[in-house]
Amino acid sequence: MNIRRQYSLPSCTLILEGFDDGSGKLIETLTILSNVECRFTTSQKMLSGGKIFFDHLVRAVSEYAQGLLSGLHHPTEVLNPDDQVRLEPITTKQTHRLHWRSPDGNGEETIELNTAELFDLTEAIDQFLADGLTLPDFVLPLTPLSRRHCVPEESFADRAVPPLIGVSSLALTAFALFFVPVPEAVRNGSDQADFGTETEQLAEASLPETAQWTEENFVALEESVASVDTDSTLRFMQAYLYSSLDEAWTERRSGNTVSYRLALTTAGQLLGFQPLGTAEPSDGASLAALGALDYEPEIAAIATEQTAAAQFRVDFAGNVLEISPWEGFGSSGDLNFDAGEVTGAALRQLIQSVKDTVAAEFDANPLEISQALPYTLGVTDTGAIALVIADNDAARAALAQTPLLDLLEPAAAGIIPGETVVPTVPLTQVTVVVQPGGVIEVSPWAGYR
Repeated sequence: MNIRRQYSLPSCTLILEGFDDGSGKLIETLTILSNVECRFTTSQKMLSGGKIFFDHLVRAVSEYAQGLLSGLHHPTEVLNPDDQVRLEPITTKQTHRLHWRSPDGNGEETIELNTAELFDLTEAIDQFLADGLTLPDFVLPLTPLSRRHCVPEESFADRAVPPLIGVSSLALTAFALFFVPVPEAVRNGSDQADFGTETEQLAEASLPETAQWTEENFVALEESVASVDTDSTLRFMQAYLYSSLDEAWTERRSGNTVSYRLALTTAGQLLGFQPLGTAEPSDGASLAALGALDYEPEIAAIATEQTAAAQFRVDFAGNVLEISPWEGFGSSGDLNFDAGEVTGAALRQLIQSVKDTVAAEFDANPLEISQALPYTLGVTDTGAIALVIADNDAARAALAQTPLLDLLEPAAAGIIPGETVVPTVPLTQVTVVVQPGGVIEVSPWAGYR
């Protein structure tokens, strides 16, 4: 039986075709890969191949994305000359060059990818890796980088290519709709023709001078305040930061990239920020967006052992907002906040309760859709829905029209901006898929246990 799996993102579509191995143990599981297609929207290019091509593609993209996050790229001498796929940055254009070579060496092609295409290609591969019904025995073929290739620390301000948000981070952007609404950015009544004057006025209106830090301030922060060191907490903070800035960034300039380094507490409070780069030290619209964050000078001035903070890089890149932890994530796995505390009959009862609640809302507020919309919910032991995460771009775009937002109770998980943006109670991670026609599929993310 021929099986086809398609992972579709706005800028990239990954298609895998193959067969079941006939063992009968797993139903409709693609275990034998026969063909792979990778299509890019902007360039209208398509790459295709078999299993070896796919292995090389996954390895090249994963290592390249990790290199962007960590700042440590594989030197030319450690790259395998037999690799069919290779990626390299084009620093002058802030794009990425993908080289593809056929197995027999007779065909070669080069594609220039923008950040969105690379971002979506990474996300498509992440979705494949999280799909237990496609190549379940696949092992991510990553090679650790030798210590001798490590380079001295350098500021992210000197890195030409903005880092990717990270694996599976597209889903996190949907957090914006369940956090407490952020304050509106303070703007002047009239537009200024002079960009420098507008920047000064907006900066003054958005954040006081004490909020702008130097390198020494960040060093002092690391020495006096505990740093967030878990990926899950970083991802929740990243999601909150994205949601706040994306909503407040109302004036976007195409082609103009402005970057900042900032420190944020687990309560969602801004401690300080620093403009990066030399081309344009600041931008009025982006500063106004930063001004929407909760900043209180007296809190920023206090450094105690009870305060936990994390540093992020924020890129207002044209019309796209990119946010990543300053030192990257410790791993590349999916966001996993499932506590695993609810099991057996209690878990089945919880899932049924969530299904009844969600189905009733969709029955009362039907949504006309042409494709399945997958969501991840964070549910407390009492059945309160504290989090909603859209698992792909279509689900994120439709979230505001779904009744899921009416079911949210973030406070039930202890999420109270100003106190904490990280859940403080155990949650069960639940997958909800809204099918065309109104069918609601609900299952535990980690399976029944």
